[in-house]
Amino acid sequence: MAGLRALALAVLALAVVGCADDLTPCETACNNSARSYTDAEVIAQTRPFVLAWRDQFNQGNYTFCGDSYTEDAVMYANLGAAAAFLKQKVGLPNPTVMRGRDQITSFWQTGITVLGLADFRAYEPTGYYSNQVFVVNDNKIISQCNFSMNAISGVIHGETWIRVGDGWQLETDFFEIRALYV
Repeated sequence: MAGLRALALAVLALAVVGCADDLTPCETACNNSARSYTDAEVIAQTRPFVLAWRDQFNQGNYTFCGDSYTEDAVMYANLGAAAAFLKQKVGLPNPTVMRGRDQITSFWQTGITVLGLADFRAYEPTGYYSNQVFVVNDNKIISQCNFSMNAISGVIHGETWIRVGDGWQLETDFFEIRALYV
């Protein structure tokens, strides 16, 4: 036990020495990479892409939704409350894992054209559907929020958006359906 305590104190001492200017938090002194943007600027840069995904989904544009993912993106869907219904209706296993843009596009195509999913609510600035955003760096964010559609609702545990050229795309998408309304 004494050895563990000594190790913890040594690690703490190294952290303090590494940022010893005036014992302020390690914001820039211990940052692994230089940043060109503030967190608020990164969030503002991603917001139009996130909202475009929602708006295009609501217009039934599954191609746009699929193209919003990177070529090698991964989507994990815990079908939860809708698992039995989705297994019977379209053969989806629970959980459903889609790898690559083509599989993900097919997932959203089935959701929109076969299941009739619509009225997607999420990413609102305040309230129940507001999203929390963790800025990893200038080129990556992780977003979390509650969502609902006409037939289901749940939580987006994490969407990883990465900067690709002048835009932003989804690299990972992890969500859970918690209620079914059919």
